[in-house]
Amino acid sequence: MRQPGTAPNIAGVLQQLDGIIADARAQSSRLGFFPALYRRVTQRVAEGITSGFFDDGARMNRLDTNFANRYFAALSAHLSGRPTPKAWSVAFGAVDEPDVIALQHLLLGINAHINVDLGAAVAQVSPGESVRQDFDRIGTILSKLTDQVQTELGEVSPRIADLDLLAGRLDERLATFSIRAARDDAWLLSTTLTALPRLLRPTVERFSDQKAAFLGKVIAHPVPPARAVVAKVRSAEETDVRRIIDVLSRT
Repeated sequence: MRQPGTAPNIAGVLQQLDGIIADARAQSSRLGFFPALYRRVTQRVAEGITSGFFDDGARMNRLDTNFANRYFAALSAHLSGRPTPKAWSVAFGAVDEPDVIALQHLLLGINAHINVDLGAAVAQVSPGESVRQDFDRIGTILSKLTDQVQTELGEVSPRIADLDLLAGRLDERLATFSIRAARDDAWLLSTTLTALPRLLRPTVERFSDQKAAFLGKVIAHPVPPARAVVAKVRSAEETDVRRIIDVLSRT
């Protein structure tokens, strides 16, 4: 896969994601799962900017671009063999683990990107309470898309729905942990970073990265009985990576 570049704006973010998805699909790489979902979220944010959904569209454009460029930088480092943030290292490393199902790959990407990258991006681009409502509106977009994606995953992973029955809604608890709770942590990180002297910010970011890496390991290697549930899902999941990417890429 080609290393992604730095996007100048949200339109550039979409172009970079298109390239990543196309390369991953051509190589049947599971690295394409997360960006396929991420592009759909970004497209909806872009549409929200155009339609006036956000209080400050220009600010949201800057924030989304800074946020995405952190993922691009991590992926570029991974592809070139350079060190990546620990949470991203867990997510990228799982690509080579055959026992990890598609849902886990999505959650690993969400965990790394929101738990660490989002808070840092907010602190850098638009610190303070003025951005909070728009920050929460992104959460609304994510929440609506989560249910839709789970339904679509059922086409390529027919036992996904069984997670509700087999694990007492384990899948939704994992999704909540990785989206709602992660967003709360991201907001806390942004306010903490904003209040700190710049000299101390890298230390706090490293701590958040270590915490997200630990959570990522829990997602990738769950303890029993969750491990048994994931194994049941995996036994029926399609192995055609391109097909899964196509399903996740739907608009």
